[in-house]
Amino acid sequence: MKHIWLIFSAIVFSLCCAGCATTPVGPYEKFANAGINYADSLNQLLLTAQETAIDTSSAQLIETNRFADRSAANFHQQEINSLGQFNELDGERIAVFNDIRKHVSALSGYFVLLNTLATTDEAEKTAEAIAASAKNIDDLSQQLGGQEIFKLSDEQKSSISKIVAFVVNAKQRAALKAAIARDQGMLQSALKTHEELLSVIGDDLEHNTQLLNLRRTQMLLETPLTAKQPLADTPEKAQKWLEQRRRILMTNTAIGELKTASRAAKTLQNTLEKLLGEDPDFATQLLRLMAELQSIREAAAGLK
Repeated sequence: MKHIWLIFSAIVFSLCCAGCATTPVGPYEKFANAGINYADSLNQLLLTAQETAIDTSSAQLIETNRFADRSAANFHQQEINSLGQFNELDGERIAVFNDIRKHVSALSGYFVLLNTLATTDEAEKTAEAIAASAKNIDDLSQQLGGQEIFKLSDEQKSSISKIVAFVVNAKQRAALKAAIARDQGMLQSALKTHEELLSVIGDDLEHNTQLLNLRRTQMLLETPLTAKQPLADTPEKAQKWLEQRRRILMTNTAIGELKTASRAAKTLQNTLEKLLGEDPDFATQLLRLMAELQSIREAAAGLK
């Protein structure tokens, strides 16, 4: 028994020592981690937006097909042509979503490198990788600004190009400070692109979700409910109807959170400004960002 107690005491002691030896996480490291979290949350929402857009097109095709004249001579070709048109439109939309995900992935990689820079012994090598990553993100930002599927207004494009420079003083870790100071323009431009683009995508996703839920309500709720045979006569169908109704109502609730994605991009910009200005409000901005990212993840889950 004494032997076991000694082993337990040694484990506790070593854990305490490990905790004491842990390097405190500074604001630049916290910002890098927040950036990783932001990119992950945004990617979840983008995947949901893409799936919703495709499902909306599919529901529209089903609804149109329902009322098509099947006795018409050109019925077969008409339906094939309609499917081809929707496929082309969705293909273009998917291509833009893929570009946005590339941009988010590159931004996530940048933040991972920033985080590595805070703890690595190979600061010079990591700094070079960060510089290359920043150039890639800048190129992708310009590409997204010019896409035509989710059109940005001239005012939105102008706001993306207006970048404010901030001065980082020498109190922070030299390599990390230098990287963020050098790349702050790129970061602001990338996040401003997200802010404006996500506002447009949020409107598009809200419209698609409402339309999709309308079609789902007609097909999955109204049709079974008004059928000759009552749902209660078939418990399996009744249970499925119950689940579909819950899913549709939950989705309607999640729609209200879509604008959070655009706000999160703005909050991350504000967090960067507070960080660079050594503003004591940095911690508050960081907490606000974490709350908004949680809302994004919940909205993405609620829309599925």
